[in-house]
Amino acid sequence: MLLPGGPSDESQNGKICKNLVAEREQTQSHAGRSERSQEVQQRGVGGLLNLCPTGMHEVYTKSKMCVCMHAENLAVLQSMPVISEWHTSEPETILVDGNEVTPRSTFGRRPSLREFELMKPVRIRSGGQGTVAWVQIPETQMQYALKFKIRDDRSTSNWRIERREAKILRNLQYPFVVKTYHIYETETALFMAFEYLEGGCLWNHIARVGTLPECYVTYYAACILTALAYLHDQCIVYRDLKAENIVLDSQHRPKLIDFGMAKFLPSIRKHGDGGELTARSDLTDPESSRRAKENGLHNDDDVELIEVNEPPTRYYFAAYLAPEIYSQPNMVNQFIDSWGLGYIVVEMVLGYGM
Repeated sequence: MLLPGGPSDESQNGKICKNLVAEREQTQSHAGRSERSQEVQQRGVGGLLNLCPTGMHEVYTKSKMCVCMHAENLAVLQSMPVISEWHTSEPETILVDGNEVTPRSTFGRRPSLREFELMKPVRIRSGGQGTVAWVQIPETQMQYALKFKIRDDRSTSNWRIERREAKILRNLQYPFVVKTYHIYETETALFMAFEYLEGGCLWNHIARVGTLPECYVTYYAACILTALAYLHDQCIVYRDLKAENIVLDSQHRPKLIDFGMAKFLPSIRKHGDGGELTARSDLTDPESSRRAKENGLHNDDDVELIEVNEPPTRYYFAAYLAPEIYSQPNMVNQFIDSWGLGYIVVEMVLGYGM
């Protein structure tokens, strides 16, 4: 559409045309998104509902999507065939709104991936180690934090690293480590259903309250210290200790979450009074083989002994990074975790990060 006039009118006409094109593209985008939403809703995948019936999303960027777009993606991912899964037993009693209840038919039950439904109000958070949705299974009343990672890169080596978190977590049973109940893998994504922790992360408590009472500092530090000792005894270095990765349950017990950076070193030795853990080049050590078998890492493609000879990936959170990592980037030992714990103690005492 052109309007008569001089140069100024031509400039104005150009702006009008651009606005019309932008409005048309936006309308088409909303229409396409609405059609996909209706299609997913009609499938009844996981009982997920379309959270934006009008298609007017708050955010359009891929890196920061609104909750309805996350819900759509989750529904589509849940509809994919599961190629492998792992389950553990459920607790005899669970907490629902602060009250202990007995779940229906939970013992030995293996729920399908499609049974997980988003809780109300809907909570979905996306981060560098994946996306977490707070879900439930209505039939059993069980609530979970469902973490999923999308396999964007088809590289087998990269996907093996992504799967490492699931392989480590399925073998961990400790009061101050998040409990893993179910793991599912499809051709396009990996799902991990964890226990539902409603107390919020430790950093949020520090940011809201400020300096924590000494009794809380001592209690939280002792709990995390025992959790780290347990991991180190299992030949696992956590490598990502920060207040954001410590979440409290309904009884204010701290638990380590997010093992995306954790590394299992099957060839490890202890030496000296300090019991330092260091990687060894001898991969045939009997003790290493025994530890690997106990951790379930001697099964087909789960064996990753080559990892001990590779330099550790450097995704550490800078503020919690141990000084020796700068001078010796290939070092992997438990002192990386010890430094992080010390930093967290300082944050709890001061009431803010340094």
